[in-house]
Amino acid sequence: MNKNIKYVIGIIAFLVLVIVLILVSSKKTTTEPTDSVLNNTDTQETITSAPSKTNNQKQISVPKNEIVNSSDVTTSLSSTDWTWQYTLMANGTKKAAPNTDKFVISFAKNKTVSGTTDCNSLKSTFTIKGDSITFEPFVSTKKFCVGSFETQYIQQLGQVVSYSITGDELRLNLAKDAGTMFFVLKYKDLSTTPTNAVLKIDNTAYRLVSYNGESIPNAIDYTLSFKNGSVNAKFCNAMSGQYTLDGHTIKANMVSTLMYCQSPVNLMDIENSFASIGSGINIVQDGIKLTLTNTAGDILIFMSVAQ
Repeated sequence: MNKNIKYVIGIIAFLVLVIVLILVSSKKTTTEPTDSVLNNTDTQETITSAPSKTNNQKQISVPKNEIVNSSDVTTSLSSTDWTWQYTLMANGTKKAAPNTDKFVISFAKNKTVSGTTDCNSLKSTFTIKGDSITFEPFVSTKKFCVGSFETQYIQQLGQVVSYSITGDELRLNLAKDAGTMFFVLKYKDLSTTPTNAVLKIDNTAYRLVSYNGESIPNAIDYTLSFKNGSVNAKFCNAMSGQYTLDGHTIKANMVSTLMYCQSPVNLMDIENSFASIGSGINIVQDGIKLTLTNTAGDILIFMSVAQ
């Protein structure tokens, strides 16, 4: 009997031991996942709180002045024409010519710049670096005009050090914050034309019949002709040169006699308007009519004549 009791007690003790071991093992298993979850939570908090992506972007970004592509900037000015409105000086005063529409500046793709004033035609080159822009000294035709605003205008262009474009407005900023020249976009591309007709001007001849809407009397014979790649014109002076066509833009380096004609009154204006063919003017051929429009907006209409 005593042996049986001892045997039963031994079995019970063994079972108790097994149960205790199972409970201990179960507690460890439950605790370990909890620690693991806490560790994962800590890791997630660390990653979330560290702005690694933002910091990386800041570290690799380049200051604005260092990422400007000068060719892109040049493109923004290339083949654009701007009409001067006024210059706002540092003291708040505005300087403007009575006829600012005559003051046009045109930027070409080859970094040349041309333009007109209320008296002469201008030409120069420009250099761009970032938003900085400078002009080489301008050369101009030599006509003298009483009361012209040209001198002040050219002096201001010579002081330009930077620029900005906002929509259809161009601002040229003068050195030492002296002031800002304001321009508005005239038109973007000289090759824009109301017709897609292919130009066939070689071996043709014309007579000027209208200038800026005013008819030219039949007794006055202003002529224009094209032959074998050359262009010849006769106004006050005889002019000639080789021409090139780019779409509906015609350019020609003209050689001219150097006379000055006092009459008719607008003759020299007509001749100077045509002379801007050196920097490129728009040409449209419509049957027997030929229309030339320069960057200043002057319109010369010619009608075909027999050669």
